[in-house]
Order: sequence, then structure tokens, then C-alpha cells
Amino acid sequence: MNPSPSKNYAPLAVLALVLYAGFLIAVAKTLPDMLTLAAIVPLLLALGFLVIETRRRTSLQLQMLQAETEKDYRQLEALAGIYPLVDIQGPLPPMRGWAASPDFLSILVGRILAARPAVVVELGSGVSTLITCYALKKLGGGMVYSLDHSDEYAEATRRQLAAHGLEDYARVIHAPLVDTTVNGETREWYDSAKLEEIPRIDLVVVDGPPNRAGNMPRYPTLPLLSEKLNPGALILLDDGARESETSMVERWKKEFAISDSQFFPTEKGAYLLRFEGQSPDG
Repeated sequence: MNPSPSKNYAPLAVLALVLYAGFLIAVAKTLPDMLTLAAIVPLLLALGFLVIETRRRTSLQLQMLQAETEKDYRQLEALAGIYPLVDIQGPLPPMRGWAASPDFLSILVGRILAARPAVVVELGSGVSTLITCYALKKLGGGMVYSLDHSDEYAEATRRQLAAHGLEDYARVIHAPLVDTTVNGETREWYDSAKLEEIPRIDLVVVDGPPNRAGNMPRYPTLPLLSEKLNPGALILLDDGARESETSMVERWKKEFAISDSQFFPTEKGAYLLRFEGQSPDG
């Protein structure tokens, strides 16, 4: 439930009452006998309008509060479901906002435990790196290569991994954003030279680069990683509700052989794709 915002007419009603008070003063000076009738009828109408407007706005605020409460509950529910699955030890970094939301992380955990990937590549490090490592630890092995354009965030993720004792399951790579040309189009993407050390991939988690200027900034991901993807590799994409990501997925589906595509109505929207290779028409 997501009520749309509406205009607040209460200030207009107050202004009308002030103007009407001036009108009453004028009537009192010129036509004293008409003062009572002129005052009561419009005043009752104005008061009625204020009551209706106040009740309407209160109802709208309650609906918005209910919608936010339901969203928060769904995230808490998803987070509570993650803990017993991967036996998290210690507090996790903040979620939602720029970071991944619990409902997306729940999908991530489920796919890792089901698909048992040996190599995971993650674009954008953070709480998702920790969750991925916990899932790999639960499986008894695997490695996540996490690319981050920010050296500061990369170092923060390394410290979090150390605090949770997960260093053996992750390698956080500082990969600055550089101009990258793919199919004649230039976008800022991670320094592709950093990809050389990554072996063949079973799962890609796409939560970067940041969508600063739109225009599908994450589009180069599949063209640049396709040669390293194993057939049947999974691609899990966050922020799938954005127009940029939706357009990007449609373009990927035309250029590559995608055997399965699912959309999940998470807080930010998520796509899960199964990669089979280059499209016959690509």
C-alpha cells in the first residue's frame, strides 16, 4: 500500500477565515442587521471544511504510516530468516538505503545454498559480502571476489570480514571506475584489468557501479564477464525496479542466451537471470 501524497488545503482555509473576518468587520459597520446571518452560515461551512480536511489528512498519514510499518516488518522478517540459515556470528553493518536490503540478501542466501557456487563475483562490497561468505562457509567452501570502486569502502569491508572471521572466503578488490567502451558505448565501470585474477564464475551479484547518471551504468557487467561465466551461471541484480536496470535486463536478454529470468518484488526490485552463453543473434 503506497498512498500518493496530496496537497494540504488547511492553510487556504485559514487564509479564507482571515479574509472573512475582514468581511464581517465591513458588514458590521455598514449593515449591522445582516451581521449575524452573514457570520454564522459561512463560518459553519468553513469549520466543516476544516474538520473534513483534518480527518482526510489524518487518514492519509495513518495509511502512509501503516505502509511504512509493513515495509519495515517485511525487512525484519527477511532478516530473521537469514540468521538461522547461515549461523551469523556478530552484528552486521547497516542495511537498506545504499546497502542491500534484507529481502534481497534472503534471496542471495537461498540461491547460494541451492546452487552451491564455487566462485562468486560481487560488484559493490558491504553487508552482502559478509552474507555471501557466511553462506559459502555453511557449504564448506567457495570464494567471493568483491569489486569496489571506493578504496575506503573496500577497506571497511575487509575489516568487517576480519571481525567475523571470514577472510578465507573473500577477496575484496579495489577497482576504480574508469571509462570503459563496450559495443561502441562508453560508461564508467570497474577497471577491467582487475578481472584477470578472477577464475571462472558461477554467480554474479550486481549492486554497482552507483547509478549516478542513469543510462545503464551496470550494462558492461555481462559483456565484460561473459567469457568468464560458466554455462548456467546465475546473475542476481539488485535495484531491479529502476527503469535503468529494467532496460538493461531487456538488452542483456537480446544479446545473450538467458534461459531463465525472474523478477522479485523486493524493496528495490531484484532480477535473477541464468546465463547460457552468447545469443545466436548477438
